[in-house]
Amino acid sequence: MSKIKKGDNIITTQRVERVCGSVNKGVAGVIDEINGDGTYWVKFPGRARTMKMRYDEMEQVKETGMTQLGERNYQLISDAMKTVGFNDPDETLEYSFESFYCNEWETIKSFIHWLHKSGRPFGSGNYEDRFSEYLKEGK
Repeated sequence: MSKIKKGDNIITTQRVERVCGSVNKGVAGVIDEINGDGTYWVKFPGRARTMKMRYDEMEQVKETGMTQLGERNYQLISDAMKTVGFNDPDETLEYSFESFYCNEWETIKSFIHWLHKSGRPFGSGNYEDRFSEYLKEGK
């Protein structure tokens, strides 16, 4: 793993249990704070608190440079919107965050926030068009 910095995406490499809760293997998170003792505070989507983790309990994830949203991601977003609505993009993200691929998470999160701000329609007939618009103007 290369040098970890605040804001880096990580994925857990094993089940992590702490007094404040547990996280399964393969769950994506974001480095929130770096401690001097070789531990890190990690924010996991859908959790109110950060979790303290060791270097050996996680690995860095690099973004893929997505060029298309894809039917799978569209379906996850669509199902979340149908279930929790779209008044708060973070609620939409929390509904299905564990199902997104961790190397696409930051792009999808940014896209959903952009979509919410833009107020543009989003559906089965135009999801790739919306994602292309986001890539051109929203990032």
